[in-house]
Amino acid sequence: DDARNSKCDIDYQFCIDKSGDELLMEDCGGTEFEVIGFTVRPKSDKKKCWTRRGDGGIRLDDCDDKGDGKWKDQQWDGVCQKKPHMITPLSDKKWCLTQGHEPRNGERLKLQECDKVDNSKTHLWIRK
Repeated sequence: DDARNSKCDIDYQFCIDKSGDELLMEDCGGTEFEVIGFTVRPKSDKKKCWTRRGDGGIRLDDCDDKGDGKWKDQQWDGVCQKKPHMITPLSDKKWCLTQGHEPRNGERLKLQECDKVDNSKTHLWIRK
């Protein structure tokens, strides 16, 4: 149920860009994302959603609005915040969205265990 986030009316520029179906770090001001429920979608293509992959990666994939298939892998927590925050899969909060290093343009985003990236703070995101 995504009622908790249903009133998220903030436009996000996470300093993330899409390259094909991959999500990469970029200079801020590029791709804008919209939070719909617990999904995150590019404003330019609302049929695509951030989707967790089995290998720790995150990609854009067709949204599963019916609630079966990959729906669980498209639900995110922490995407409608105003302070530095962690973005985690809604169903598994031990994993955090990170770029793994200090931000570098073109670096692929991934999920890592939050306690392993806590010292570097690469798992904290700021809404632009």
